[in-house]
Amino acid sequence: MIGKEPCKKAKDVNSIEELGLSGPAEQLIGSMSPEDLILSVRNYEIHKFIPRYSVGESKTARLVDEIEKVVEYNGFLRDDVRNHVSPESHFVDRYVVELDLMGAQLGKCMPFYDSNEVYETYTFSEERLERILDLLRDFLTEKQFKAVKLDIFNPIPRKGGMVREAKGVLAENRKEIGRELCRIFA
Repeated sequence: MIGKEPCKKAKDVNSIEELGLSGPAEQLIGSMSPEDLILSVRNYEIHKFIPRYSVGESKTARLVDEIEKVVEYNGFLRDDVRNHVSPESHFVDRYVVELDLMGAQLGKCMPFYDSNEVYETYTFSEERLERILDLLRDFLTEKQFKAVKLDIFNPIPRKGGMVREAKGVLAENRKEIGRELCRIFA
């Protein structure tokens, strides 16, 4: 398994009060169950509470920030998912999502956003990553492939022309790549 120590299980929380949210934060979430609240932070759905025009400025935005911090502080978030420290999660974020390589099938490569149980048990796989790299190799020149591989294994933002060029090639071939990625993530 690639990643860090496991996170706490959402099903072990019996009430919202156990999380230690402020009164206004509890009012914001209304009658959400603790499990639904934790999943909404894990999959970023919690941000639907914030009107687009008031991100960062409104009282609601501050309360959502509080909720995220409380869920994180209580140990319900995985660093390898949230911070994209695994090469696989970095690939999904910076290539699959950014280039729309899987379209409506995006959830197949991010099943950990669908349920708390999957989030808590999902294993990033070296074998899956090798299959992804083999797929990418088929579409890229050697230089492009090396640049992408370096980018995937060293998740720091790269503005290099070779990565940009490679992403263009991958985007041009998104249908074929997407079909293969669905098989890899099945």
